[in-house]
Amino acid sequence: FALVVSDASPKNAADLADRCRRSVSSLALPHPASALGHVTISVGVAVLDVCAVGGAVAAQAAELLRVSDESLYCAKQSGRDQVSASVACRSFEMP
Repeated sequence: FALVVSDASPKNAADLADRCRRSVSSLALPHPASALGHVTISVGVAVLDVCAVGGAVAAQAAELLRVSDESLYCAKQSGRDQVSASVACRSFEMP
């Protein structure tokens, strides 16, 4: 699933993701195949830093999704039940 939040700093977005992660873990839903014995989540966070170039400002949703997906896999590779955050910065010149 995706959670889209506007006007969040990288720290605020990561804090929100960590609260979600802790909330799911605190439910202690049984998961016998898990090393922890209960359901956990890993969260990939991406914050889009819209960069101004020559007075123009633009952003691409596809880049944000790509970076969030990379962050999710980084969190999973770090041992699961983790939060990993990244900032996507896209700059564009307007014609």
